[in-house]
Amino acid sequence: MSETLELEKITNEFPEKIDGIKKALENLIVTESKVAEFKEKYEGLTIVDRNDKDGYKAAREAKSVLVKTRTSSEDDRKLTLKPIDELRDNVHNRFKSVQDDLKKIEEPISKQIKEIDDIEEQEKEQKKLEAEKKINDRINCLLENGMVFQDGYYIIKNDELQILETSIGVVDIRTMSDDLFKNLLQIVIDKNAKIVSEKERVEKERIAAEELKAENDRKERELFEQQKEQMRLQQEEMDRQKEQIETQRKANQQLITIARQNLLEALGFSFYGTIYEISYKGLSYKLLHEQVENLTNEAWLLNIGEAEKVISQINSQKNIDAEESKKQAEIDKRENEKRIAQQAIEDENKRKQEEKEKAELELAQADDKTKYESILAQIKALQVPDFKSNIYKNKAKIIKDFIADLK
Repeated sequence: MSETLELEKITNEFPEKIDGIKKALENLIVTESKVAEFKEKYEGLTIVDRNDKDGYKAAREAKSVLVKTRTSSEDDRKLTLKPIDELRDNVHNRFKSVQDDLKKIEEPISKQIKEIDDIEEQEKEQKKLEAEKKINDRINCLLENGMVFQDGYYIIKNDELQILETSIGVVDIRTMSDDLFKNLLQIVIDKNAKIVSEKERVEKERIAAEELKAENDRKERELFEQQKEQMRLQQEEMDRQKEQIETQRKANQQLITIARQNLLEALGFSFYGTIYEISYKGLSYKLLHEQVENLTNEAWLLNIGEAEKVISQINSQKNIDAEESKKQAEIDKRENEKRIAQQAIEDENKRKQEEKEKAELELAQADDKTKYESILAQIKALQVPDFKSNIYKNKAKIIKDFIADLK
């Protein structure tokens, strides 16, 4: 009864609300027609400047009309939407109330249905898991007995042992009966036993071969270690002998070096820090100290041979220089003797000249008697040589007699 009254109330109110909406829409249509009119009338309206009183007045009037029309249109909009919003809210709340009431009735029923459905789903899942487990158990059993998965099939075979292939697909494993699977499994077990047995035999042979090889390797290693130890001892002995030889070689080399140094010294070489050298007037021969120490005997003798050639040239040059020096000394001596003799002659002549000049001076200053006696003395001092021819002998006798008669 209450539901009928509520429906009548909504229905009675609806025509009144519809009339209000209709009136507002009619006003909207009138306003829309006025928009075109106002656009044509006011769109070109302008105020020239602040002195344009008529333009300003017309603009104020136009604004008043436009504002009034716009605000009236907003009132009509609100008036139109209000009853619609109220009706929408009323309808929404009524439908929601009905749906909530129905849901309260529905939920306990749905809960019972879900409980039954969950049980059935669990049973299905359990059966599925059991089926999958059965399949997995079958597959694991086949794998444990030697089967391998290859190209979509589980197979067992061994070509070397001539064991033919037995294979089965996943679908067959899933669908075959327990008896058929039992027969298949027995076949797989028998084939795998043969394969395993043969592999064990081969493995034993391999292990035995490896053990034999390991033993042989051990013996070879022992022999190698023994040989290695012998070689080490031999090497140590060789190194010891080599060291002795090297020590002796160094000692011999030191003696050789001393002997070589003595030889160089005897040959006239001089030592300048790191070089032995003999040189004379552009002739030269050099030997490094390192060469003296390290040259082989053959190389040393070759160098000494070359050095002796240079030394021979040096000695020849020295002999030539000595001969020339001797000749020059004799020349210098003769020249000196000549110079001394010449000097003596010059000194004697000078003395005589001085004595002569002195005598002449004294003579010039002396009296006649002294002058005569001086001349007489000079004549008597005259030496008359012997002559071979009679003519000159006679002439010489005349001179001698003349001198003897002088008083």
